[in-house]
Amino acid sequence: NKYCGGNWAGSTYMLDYVQELGFDSVWFSPHIAQTKGPTWEYPDGYHGYWPQDLWRINDNFGSMRALQSFVDAMHAKGMWAMLDIVPNHSGFDSPENIAVFNSSDYYHDCAPCQPGCGYSNQNPMQIEHCRLSNLPDLDQRNQYVTTQLLD
Repeated sequence: NKYCGGNWAGSTYMLDYVQELGFDSVWFSPHIAQTKGPTWEYPDGYHGYWPQDLWRINDNFGSMRALQSFVDAMHAKGMWAMLDIVPNHSGFDSPENIAVFNSSDYYHDCAPCQPGCGYSNQNPMQIEHCRLSNLPDLDQRNQYVTTQLLD
């Protein structure tokens, strides 16, 4: 599968090897549940950057307990764990299917970016409001969005 067989239990097992390579920290992809991809070529968000639910773990990597064990094992070895997050957008799906951000009120209006919600990297308005890579762009000016992201 596209997850390359890795999970938190396997990563925990490999920590000695990671240290032998000279690393003292691990930065890993967002660990939350992902939406499905837009095409057969990209069927799932294995990379972690198509968030669907901020409060549900991506069980392709294991359980919350396995994640906590991974982080605890890193700390026991004097290592740092850096969890990546996605504060800019949600995954490929209609807003009503995105937990927490299930209303179009939580996203920038894509209307000025038509056709197809594309954008030009020369246009600041489009960069800030349009769907980069066609992903729904969260409106962090909305207090609810900001609160959910900070929680």
